[in-house]
Amino acid sequence: MRLQDKVYGFFTAFGNRIITFKEPMPNKVLKGYVIGRERVPNEGSCRVNCYLNPDYVSINMGPLIEGELTCELNAATSGNEYFSRLEYQKDHTYLEIENSCNNRPCLNGGTCQAGFTKTGFRCQCSIGSFGKQCETIAKSCSHLKELKPGAESGTYIIDPDGYGPQLPFNVTCNMTDKNGVGVTVISHDSENRTLVDGCDPAGCYS
Repeated sequence: MRLQDKVYGFFTAFGNRIITFKEPMPNKVLKGYVIGRERVPNEGSCRVNCYLNPDYVSINMGPLIEGELTCELNAATSGNEYFSRLEYQKDHTYLEIENSCNNRPCLNGGTCQAGFTKTGFRCQCSIGSFGKQCETIAKSCSHLKELKPGAESGTYIIDPDGYGPQLPFNVTCNMTDKNGVGVTVISHDSENRTLVDGCDPAGCYS
């Protein structure tokens, strides 16, 4: 097995991540997506550092100088719209992993992390969305409590009409009131009384 084909897979605090590096690209670096930078003794150490953080998916490596090389860790790979960010840089090497997140499988603002599960990715969902691809948004605080019984009181995203025209929005959920059923907290910015008239029959507000 060649070094560039080497599969990295270990069990860590991040879970069981398996990544495969593609062929190195000499004299290339990916610009604009560096989120970590370290000095390491060799290429293998740089690859391991890429594995250890689930947000790293590619690396830029500088030349070996005085026993160390610069290892830049990126949050993107060269696929799709990022290809134009690859630039020539002499004596540097660019490596990227097989990245199932390029197709943006995580919905509703979820963060995709490559190298997990049989699909090659996992989704870290935003607060209030659920499912393997964050495809489900709670319709109310009580619905959210059903989906996630351990949810604590706080701000969440809900989508009362599902796939209807109304966009999801933030609400405050009280998860302990009313025997913990999940209550939407409503407030107003007026301290004056307001007379509501012309709505006498039951249900007319709907």
